[in-house]
Amino acid sequence: KASEAVYSIQPIPIYSISAAAGLLSTLDNAEQYIDGWMNLPNAPRCDGAIMITGDSMSPYLSAGDIVCFRRLPDLSFINWGHIYIVDFTISDMDYLLVKWVHQSDRGENYLKLVSDNPAYEPVEVPLSCVRSMSLVKIAVKYLSNV
Repeated sequence: KASEAVYSIQPIPIYSISAAAGLLSTLDNAEQYIDGWMNLPNAPRCDGAIMITGDSMSPYLSAGDIVCFRRLPDLSFINWGHIYIVDFTISDMDYLLVKWVHQSDRGENYLKLVSDNPAYEPVEVPLSCVRSMSLVKIAVKYLSNV
């Protein structure tokens, strides 16, 4: 396994989740959507961070937790079984989901998006509908909402 470079200090922009869907596709002109910055010691290279909303990835990730991501340059290599931020459009509806990504039983042209929370069924997404994917590299877990 190749080792990944880490940075002693790396400023990571935290993006507004409401703007993130289209933003993650390119990250061009993204400065206007930055809500803040994080500096994490010894972190792998990250393109940005977003705050988790909802409970579909609970208990692994909860609403308010922050995930730092690295955008995939293309969809030719997906590391199955990892958590990704998946930005896709189906029937003119935009989605931005943070899920475990598995190979689909429907073939190589589909992704199987799996929640950590068993109350949510897996979602099968055609790869042709995916605008971008970002590998979650770091999760900052809040232990309390106080």
